[in-house]
Amino acid sequence: MGNWREFYKPFALPLCLLSFTIYNPAIPRSPQMYAVTLRDGITAFAGQPRLISVTTTNNIIRAWSASYYFTIELPVDATESLKTLEITQTQGFDLPRYEFERTRVFAGDRRNRGRSFTIEEVAIADRTITLALEEPIPPGTQFTVGLYPVRNPNTTGVYLFAVAAFPQGEKPQKAFLGFGRLHFYHPHF
Repeated sequence: MGNWREFYKPFALPLCLLSFTIYNPAIPRSPQMYAVTLRDGITAFAGQPRLISVTTTNNIIRAWSASYYFTIELPVDATESLKTLEITQTQGFDLPRYEFERTRVFAGDRRNRGRSFTIEEVAIADRTITLALEEPIPPGTQFTVGLYPVRNPNTTGVYLFAVAAFPQGEKPQKAFLGFGRLHFYHPHF
């Protein structure tokens, strides 16, 4: 399999860059006690955001008016608000065209929608969609990103999407949340 140190090297941070707080039961807990402070103004999530689910309203190839929903949890112990998301298609033959003006970010999930978050900018480069929010999402929020393709891919198969988040700040540290999977099928008559 190779050297494990080489595999983990891109994920490692020098210990001198991190600032930790040791838990003492005599001191009352507060969310700020768990913040990760990095040198030179770099911000990072203390509690890792989590990709909960990725779903579609229609998984038939070439279907019109489908929606793709990415539900994410930003835990209370994240201590930093979420400012930017990246969704990268890492597997799948076709690259759907999206109607970016319809892109939505809202609290809750696709069935239980809460308040909306205003999107500042939506951009695509290669296979990565970047969403910058006007108002960052606060810790302790479950939220959903709704993407709206013009139509589903032409080719059947599994389509994987890597999801990453960035906290608010001048020098945000990228947090990888996981992979979402959509499977598109040929219609059965």
